[in-house]
Amino acid sequence: VDDAGGEVASGEIGEILIRGTCVTPGYLDAAANAESIEDGWLRTGDLGSLDEDGRLYVTGRKKDLIIFQGKNFYGHEIAAAIADLPLAKSGHVYVFGVDVDGRERVVVLMTPAKAVSGDGAPPSPDEIRNAVRRHVLLQFGLPVDDVQFVPRIPKTTSGKVSRHLCEQIYRDALSAGSGSAAAPPAS
Repeated sequence: VDDAGGEVASGEIGEILIRGTCVTPGYLDAAANAESIEDGWLRTGDLGSLDEDGRLYVTGRKKDLIIFQGKNFYGHEIAAAIADLPLAKSGHVYVFGVDVDGRERVVVLMTPAKAVSGDGAPPSPDEIRNAVRRHVLLQFGLPVDDVQFVPRIPKTTSGKVSRHLCEQIYRDALSAGSGSAAAPPAS
C-alpha cells in the first residue's frame, strides 16, 4: 500500500501488509497496535512490489527509505552501487538517512577495501570519501553528507544490519566532534 493506505499498481513499491491465522491479531501495547494494525492487517514495515503474476519482491525496509527533494532512494540500492567500487569491501557498506538537528543527512558506513591507486599507494581516507560521494551523486543524484569507516557493519543476531547500532556509531562520531571517522581501520 502507499502512505495513504491505497493499493499500489503492479510493479510499484509500497509497504507490505499481511494477515492470516498465523499473524498476530495485535500487541499488548495499544500504541503499537494503533501504529501497526489496520483493519486486521499487520503493517510489516517492509517495502516491496508485486509482479504481474502476484509474486512478491521485498525491496527493503520503510525505515531505510531516504527521501531527498521529494524523491525516494533505497539505501540497499545505493550500498550495492558503492560496493561495486574497488574502494569498498563487498558486503560491508550500509547507507541510511538520519535526522541531525532537524535535517536528514545521508550517511555511508563502510569498510574500505585494500585498494591501490595508480601510483601504487593506497588511497587516503579523503580520496575514498570523495570517490564515494562522487559515485553516488553521479549514479543517483543524491549528495552524501558523511562517509564513516568501520571495521565491520554491525548486525543483529539474525544477521540483518543493525540500523540502531549504525546510527549510534554515526551519532558517537558526531558527539566526539569528528563529524566523520578519522581513518580507515588498519587491517
